[in-house]
Amino acid sequence: MRVFFWSYLMLVIWEDLNYSACQNMALDAWLLEKAYDQVILRVFEFSKASITFGFAMKPEKLIKKAPYNLDFSKRITGGKSLLHCNGLTYSIHVPRSMMKENLQDSYRVLSQPIFEALKVFNPEIQFSEDDFFNDRKNPICFMEHKVETITLHGAKIVGSAQKRTRNTILQHGEINLFPNNIDICSIIQGEDSKLLNQKIYQKRCSSLLSEDSIADSSRIKSEIKKLIVKNSLNSPKKEAIKTFFG
Repeated sequence: MRVFFWSYLMLVIWEDLNYSACQNMALDAWLLEKAYDQVILRVFEFSKASITFGFAMKPEKLIKKAPYNLDFSKRITGGKSLLHCNGLTYSIHVPRSMMKENLQDSYRVLSQPIFEALKVFNPEIQFSEDDFFNDRKNPICFMEHKVETITLHGAKIVGSAQKRTRNTILQHGEINLFPNNIDICSIIQGEDSKLLNQKIYQKRCSSLLSEDSIADSSRIKSEIKKLIVKNSLNSPKKEAIKTFFG
């Protein structure tokens, strides 16, 4: 592991290796417990396509089939089931003393560095202004939109969730960069939702870029990672952290 200090203001963890869903979620949980007094930013990927479930969900009751090429894990954050595929995942840990905003406003503040980075690649993205998709019984994250949701032409491209402890706020989520061919509605079941089908999912969920851009995905991901780090360091909330690069 390469380690060097970049800035004493923010701790950035940059992984060259991709970990499993369980490993990634365990690392977020460990950082939340052990590094509660500093700001930490991770922008990472999974070793294979994965679905993570909010802490209150019961995967054994939701998974109707488990394809061999998918990984599964629980999260310590709330929210619904979230597909990680062809995108980037971010997590940011912030001391509660730095974040005076209410829950909804804090989502937007912590999402702003991501929003500004993605806007470079597609200036048409925006924060949604209404709770225009309110389907509380639907078990899939990207099927429900809230005010702080980042969207493209009305479809959700970033899904985020939070965990709040006495000392720290953790927000993490998935950035849909490119389309994928995984039919999540054939994997996840929800008895109480009548809207759980792939056709509706594709209307509510989109990606930042088109399939034509996948050939250049490595460069694009690297550029977006750098922009998120840069925007986070330039944020008004930046007086938080040391930077660790490994």
